[in-house]
Amino acid sequence: MVEMALKEEREMCAVDAVSSVFMSVLNAPGVDVREKKAAIIDFITAGTQTVSWVKMCVVRVQWWVG
Repeated sequence: MVEMALKEEREMCAVDAVSSVFMSVLNAPGVDVREKKAAIIDFITAGTQTVSWVKMCVVRVQWWVG
């Protein structure tokens, strides 16, 4: 799975902040594959949580402003 993701990342992704994070994780020497998977899952989860917090704040501001 990690090898397939690494291959796809090299072929498809442009060089940007997200791409470099994934590539850094996937190319980390001496790190177990399970740790790499956990790091990528944590990164995605953090992004999802951030988006949900922003949405909640926007809804509260809209309600407050009325």
